[in-house]
Amino acid sequence: MAFARLDHNRNVNRYYRIDLGEPPRVRLLGFMHFEDGERRWQIPPDLWHLMMPDHPGILRLGSRIHPFEGGSVLLLPPRAAVRLSFEDPSMSGHWYSLFGMPGGHACSVAVATVSDLGLEYHWWRDRFTFLTSWSHITDAHRAPHIWSILWRIARPAEEIRLHPYLRMAESIMRENLSKPLRIDALCEELQVSQSHLNRLFVEEFGVGPKRFLLDMRVSKAVSLLRGTTKPLKEIALEVGISDMQQFNKTLRQSIGLSPTGIRHSADSHADYSIATPEAGLLPEDRPEYGRKNSLKAIKPRP
Repeated sequence: MAFARLDHNRNVNRYYRIDLGEPPRVRLLGFMHFEDGERRWQIPPDLWHLMMPDHPGILRLGSRIHPFEGGSVLLLPPRAAVRLSFEDPSMSGHWYSLFGMPGGHACSVAVATVSDLGLEYHWWRDRFTFLTSWSHITDAHRAPHIWSILWRIARPAEEIRLHPYLRMAESIMRENLSKPLRIDALCEELQVSQSHLNRLFVEEFGVGPKRFLLDMRVSKAVSLLRGTTKPLKEIALEVGISDMQQFNKTLRQSIGLSPTGIRHSADSHADYSIATPEAGLLPEDRPEYGRKNSLKAIKPRP
C-alpha cells in the first residue's frame, strides 16, 4: 500500500478528556485484522475504541493524521470517523476493546490518541491474550484491565488545550444539557459568528456544534439508561429531549436501539467466543507474536 506524504501541520498527537472515576463498561474485547490492510468506520456516540497494534501504520481521524509504531496504544473517541491503514496488510493484527464510561464522577484526565508503552506493551499484550482466551473470564474481570491501561497512559487534564470558544461552548452545553439550547443563542452568548464556531467544531471534533450537542445528550441518556433505574421520562427530561417520541427516535437513529432496548442491553454480555470477529479465529488459532504472514496463512473455521 502506498502512503502519501504527510502534512506535518496536521500530524499532531491530540489529547481527549475522559472520566476515569469508575471502571469502564466493556462491550467488546478481542483480536482482529483487516484483510486489505485498511478499514474505515464510525464510532458510536456512547463508546470509546482502544486498539493495540503490533505493527506500524497510519490513523486518520477526520483531517488529523496520526502515524503510529507497532507497540502503541490508540484511543479513538466517540463519534470519530476513522480510517486506519497498515503499511503491510499481512501485519494488520491488533487487539481492541470497545467500552463506555459511566461518567459523572468528576475525575477527568487527558489521554493521547497515540501512546507509547515501550517494553510494557508486551506485558499488556499478554494480558489481552489472557482476557480473550478463557471462557470463564467475564466483563467483571476485563473492565479493571481496561481501566488500568487507561490510567497508565493518562495525563493531567490540563494538557488539553482547546480553543477558548470551544471550551466555553462545551461548558455552556454541559451546564444546560437538560434545557433547549439553540446554536444561534449560544453564538450570541459567546459573541462569535455561527460559521466561525461551526468551523472550529468541525476542525476539532469532526462535527458541527448542533450534532456535538445532540451526541452529548445521547451519551448522557445511554449512561443513565444503563447505569440507573430512573424512569424513561425522567431521563428524557434530564437530557433535554422532553418529547418521548423524539427521545425514542433520536436514540434509535444514533444507537440503533430504543431506550428500553438500551437499558436491557446493559444486562447482556458481549460474545467473546470468537477472538477475531473478522477472521473467525478461535483462541487456539491466534497467530504468534511477530510471525510474518501468519494471519493470512490461517483459514477461518466455518
